[in-house]
Amino acid sequence: MVGGLSPASGPTAGGTRVNVTGGNLTYGTVAFGGVPATHVSCGPSFCTATAPAGAQAGPVDVTVTTAGGTSAPATYTYTA
Repeated sequence: MVGGLSPASGPTAGGTRVNVTGGNLTYGTVAFGGVPATHVSCGPSFCTATAPAGAQAGPVDVTVTTAGGTSAPATYTYTA
């Protein structure tokens, strides 16, 4: 379960380090609009991930997938 993102926006070039908070995130993988994030590290209630480049400015869904399934999305906004 994803509870929040900090920061919740970043440039379309990607590279922004994003903190994901929530629950049951251990060993998760993080995706931004279906594109896998890099440099992902997840514990029970916290993940850090580097946002990939975005195709265009605007909102995308961020999800965390673990052995238990894929979380409901949180919104991250790519800025021009």
